[in-house]
Formats: sequence, C-alpha cells, structure tokens
Amino acid sequence: MTLLGHGVHIAPPQPIEEVIAWHTVPAQLSALRKMLRDAETSRQGIVNLLGERLDELERTTKEWFECVRLEVRLKATQLGERFDTLEQAGQAQFIALKGRVIGLGEA
Repeated sequence: MTLLGHGVHIAPPQPIEEVIAWHTVPAQLSALRKMLRDAETSRQGIVNLLGERLDELERTTKEWFECVRLEVRLKATQLGERFDTLEQAGQAQFIALKGRVIGLGEA
C-alpha cells in the first residue's frame, strides 16, 4: 500500500477473482448456515420418524407375543383335554380287559 499525503491509503490492485470471492463470502456463509439449518431440520425429522417407527414396532411386537401366548395356552388346553379323554378311554379299556381276564379265569 502506498501512503498519500493526507492519510489516504491506496491498495494495490487485486485480481478480480479475489475481489469477487471476498464479496461473495457473506452470501456463501449465509448459504452454509441455511444448509446447516436444513440438515438439522432433516435430522430432527429422521429422529422423530425413527421414534414413531420404534414405538409402532414395540406395539406390534407386544401384540404378536400376546397372540402367540394365547395360541400356546389354547393348544395346551386342547392337548390337556385330549390327554384326559385318552386317559379315560384307556382306563375304560383296562377295566373291560380286566373283566375279560377275570371272566376267562373263572371259566
């Protein structure tokens, strides 16, 4: 820089690209700030969506396990009833066979 007589400074010439770059810095910073705000908004949206999906998955999983539990209980009850029926039928056959054996022994 050169100094003129009355405190006036004259800057040496700068390339036009450098001048344009310095004038566009505020606009670039503004654009970067907007991009960061948009990214934060997108991130929050994703976090909220994931939270909703996890809540839905938890609810669905609990419902599924409840259905499985009820189905297992129903099947166990049915098997128990069938076992009781078979046990009664077995006892009836045993009594009938015992009666035959006793009848054969007396004959």
